[in-house]
Amino acid sequence: MSDLRNVALEAAIDRDPYDSRSYLVYGDWLQEQGDPRGELIAMQIAGEGDPRIAVAARAFLQRHGERFIGGLAPDSWVWRDGFIRYAALGTYGPANHDALPALLEHPSARFLPELAIGFSDFGLQPAIDTLAERLRPALRVLELGAGDPVEHAMLHDIGDLERLWPVVPRLSRLTICGQNLTLGELDLPALSRLELWAFSLSAENVRSIAQARWPELAALSIRCRRAAQPILSEFRTLLEHTQLPRLTRLGLICSDFVDELVDDSFAALPLLRQLRSLDLSHGHMTDVGAERLARHADAFAHLEVLDVSQNRLTAAGIHAVAGIAKRVISDNQNDADDAQIDDLYDY
Repeated sequence: MSDLRNVALEAAIDRDPYDSRSYLVYGDWLQEQGDPRGELIAMQIAGEGDPRIAVAARAFLQRHGERFIGGLAPDSWVWRDGFIRYAALGTYGPANHDALPALLEHPSARFLPELAIGFSDFGLQPAIDTLAERLRPALRVLELGAGDPVEHAMLHDIGDLERLWPVVPRLSRLTICGQNLTLGELDLPALSRLELWAFSLSAENVRSIAQARWPELAALSIRCRRAAQPILSEFRTLLEHTQLPRLTRLGLICSDFVDELVDDSFAALPLLRQLRSLDLSHGHMTDVGAERLARHADAFAHLEVLDVSQNRLTAAGIHAVAGIAKRVISDNQNDADDAQIDDLYDY
């Protein structure tokens, strides 16, 4: 991309960085300015339906590599429509966060919609601060703590994320995997999927999720093992959230307090009625929790999937929940010895 700007055409791509039609119009304009990226855009789009053109597009990209790729060193990337569609740093080893500013400011990443960042020895705070420096309206998918989620959730620090939210106003999918994080005040009106992996969560972070404005959120998955008793009330506040009109998939996974959470009031939650999938797997649910669910079987009958696998149910608990949803997943339960190992190594 040259130094020339077409604000209107760039804004159209920012609004939908997956719409090839906007790139075609932009590419035509770039070719009129003599910018070879215009030809790359046309070739990559045409190459989606013609393998021969796809080969020519790759050769063209390499031939102009210094212009299109110079100074970039991600672990992996995917190109579409003349620009980088997906980039990853540190997903296969310690991240070189010094490479992140160059990536984010590179012309080929001008409309970068998907970014995955792994950990460095200094946690993720430097990367978060770099991201927060400038508005990134094209970013749609962000993974923080990319790589091995179990290892990261137990060992690596995230940092303070609050400065990040204002610069990613159109983010639709967010994955956070690590520990020692601060979510702060969340306002992500376009977010449709949130996945959070953490060894433990503070009451403040659960409160941040519970109080957030989530008009588009369709899937919420929280994986955390350790939680002090005060957090239980924050999870109840989350489940009592009345401003989640699109939420149909909920996961409260790896929880050591699931028996307490699914008390008799759980079945009466308005949120439960709109769910299609409820995942309570990989936790400490015992037959006590299973019996509580079974006592209110009618409240779960509409669910497409209820997942209580890899908990601590006996045959009696498995029998209790059998059939209370259209599909109940209850395999791979832990026995007493497994549970001790699970406490040490799982989260």
